[in-house]
Amino acid sequence: MSQSSKSNLHYLNNAGASLLSESTKSAIFRHLELEQSLGAYVAAERRNNEMQAFYERAARLLNAPSDTCVFYNDSASRGWNVILNALAICKNDHIVTFSSEFGTNLVTLYNLAERVGAKLTIIECDKNGGFCWEELEQSVTDDTALLCISHAAAHGSIVNPVVEIGTHLKRKPKCTYIVDGCQAVGQLPVDVQTIGCDAYVCTGRKWLRGPRGTGFTYVREGSPFRSNHFDLSAADLVIDADNRVTGVALVKSARQFELWERSVALMLGLSEAIQESVEALKAGLLEVANRHAKRLRLEVSQNHRLSLIGEIESPSCTVGFICNEQSMENSVKGAFEARNISYSSMGDWDCPLHFPRSGVTTIFRLSPHYYTSQESVDAAIDAIKSSK
Repeated sequence: MSQSSKSNLHYLNNAGASLLSESTKSAIFRHLELEQSLGAYVAAERRNNEMQAFYERAARLLNAPSDTCVFYNDSASRGWNVILNALAICKNDHIVTFSSEFGTNLVTLYNLAERVGAKLTIIECDKNGGFCWEELEQSVTDDTALLCISHAAAHGSIVNPVVEIGTHLKRKPKCTYIVDGCQAVGQLPVDVQTIGCDAYVCTGRKWLRGPRGTGFTYVREGSPFRSNHFDLSAADLVIDADNRVTGVALVKSARQFELWERSVALMLGLSEAIQESVEALKAGLLEVANRHAKRLRLEVSQNHRLSLIGEIESPSCTVGFICNEQSMENSVKGAFEARNISYSSMGDWDCPLHFPRSGVTTIFRLSPHYYTSQESVDAAIDAIKSSK
């Protein structure tokens, strides 16, 4: 990834990590100052109502039916792993996912399948993320245990039909449905009840503009997850009248996946970022970001030496593309760096089953947000035009 320290930086890497707003930064620092003066425990007690507000805001953002359906964690990768390993997947169980999935998701799914002896089916996607519905319908049988998919891809403007897939899975009651919302929440409207998923995993640092090291996950009430890692914040010993331990009582809600220790400052910062994101979505500010992204995708599509990943028309604000010749990659990098543009470079490990097998080594990713200036978009367009 290229990023300069100059003050006139054109920041176009929101799909990696967005810039914090002043109010989010202030929420973090206010609590750290309180911890400095009162100590972490007392400071947390003082912020109890604000910590509860985090759950309410996160539930509202996802249209979850209750704030008890949401748990806080330190990253989307943590949430994904916690949820995946909270399922009783057994030998010969069947798992389905897509070839366009992010590398971390594929690594964990292949590891799970290998560890327990489950069968993993990969639905092949074309370069725009398209797939054959008949193949999906044939692959997801009455005995399929798990389907995992990203709402939006990390490496291009691919947005998967998660609602339609959820509707199809209603006819497959044995199949648990997990959606990775890292590249969707904060830039797309998300309604977990309409999607019909059992879990929806989110990160704070990307489109929500929250602090790094934060995330949260929705878990549908009644879904078949049971935490394998917990402490006294989520469980109690069951002790009978003779003072004998007869079992462990685990919290029934999504909070069973939380541990006592966390950064309250970062949690409150994420809460502030979520509130700002809700207001931005209501105000239609994300339409500004999408217009920026469409301009960039159009420019890429008109350059015969570049190839877009995903569609020009897309609700995603991610612009992913490759060079048609590997020898051109340094020229593109130089064009972005010369204009002080912050962008992402993605390798084959980021999307190992969807990475172009043409000899190229890099997917270039530009991702404007609603706070991105027209000047920054113009600078990126100028860089793309110069890459000929």
